[in-house]
Amino acid sequence: MYQPSEVLRVLGRHHVRELNGYQQRLVAAICVGWAPPDIAAASGQSSKAVYRHIRELACHVLDPVGFEPTRAFLRTWAELHGTCCCAPAFKMIRENRIF
Repeated sequence: MYQPSEVLRVLGRHHVRELNGYQQRLVAAICVGWAPPDIAAASGQSSKAVYRHIRELACHVLDPVGFEPTRAFLRTWAELHGTCCCAPAFKMIRENRIF
């Protein structure tokens, strides 16, 4: 089990600036609470593809710091990086144009 303060400290220091446009959209959708089937319907991807893309994104972001590649940890990371790594995702949310 992870200590909340340690999670926030580690994730807050871990920057991943090279997310592409689709990955930013996934981050935005996850942060507003969309489930993978909702993302699939909005993006035109299959649910299977969306689950795979989310898993790949979570692994890309979280594996280097040793956290499980879950949507919960990915969302926490994204919220901590809303003004840097995930700024495009949060702009999409503000402008209501995720997909």
